[in-house]
Amino acid sequence: MEFRALKQTELHMWSNLCNMVFNKNSENDPHSFLQLYENDPWKDQNNILVAVESGKIVSTVQIYCRFTMLGTQEIKTGFIGGVCTNPDYTGQGLASKLLNHAVDLMRQNEFHISMLTSGIGSFYERLGWQNVQWHWKTMSFAIDNTPCEDFTVRPIRMEDIDSIRFIHSEHSKNFNGPIVRNNDDYWKQKIQIENKTCWVAVDTSGEIIAYLWLYAREEDNYICIIEYGQSAFTRGGM
Repeated sequence: MEFRALKQTELHMWSNLCNMVFNKNSENDPHSFLQLYENDPWKDQNNILVAVESGKIVSTVQIYCRFTMLGTQEIKTGFIGGVCTNPDYTGQGLASKLLNHAVDLMRQNEFHISMLTSGIGSFYERLGWQNVQWHWKTMSFAIDNTPCEDFTVRPIRMEDIDSIRFIHSEHSKNFNGPIVRNNDDYWKQKIQIENKTCWVAVDTSGEIIAYLWLYAREEDNYICIIEYGQSAFTRGGM
């Protein structure tokens, strides 16, 4: 078994493995992982680690290099994702070996912190990650169609991106963890691939004063707020 970084010629093989493991019961685009990689402005194939046997990729781990806000500082962060193994090769500790390799690689490249989300936290705790509590709020609501005189709400347009980018930059400084999105390509490319439904609030002068990204599931009227931001001038008034 060979453990190393992915080669350029293996991108499709890697994408096929991820799709087989994560999308086996869905109708998602079979090339979705490759598309996400290609549209990542921070992509680096050296951050995709693989276990290879007889020329076949059987396990993989990906490091997403980002900068995140912590206090008022921007810190280099390695997000772990795409951890998967071919079902025929599970139980051999391949993912664990790749994750340990990923930790060594992040240390060599002077990452300050590593983060991930998972439903099997105990597995990652054994490898050195620490569990951090997430806080969620759920609520029931009714649709309010009362007209508002101060602002209107409409779907996002591509010409809104610069305004949203500015609001995100200012709003995210108040929290720990937001990704620093100072890359032009992110806003031009990646956001168009990753976004769900997005709405903006526009004041009477036509200025965008807030935005909201959400995921809506019509079959059970479920809505999840993915991200939001509002202008400093509107805080407390919306």
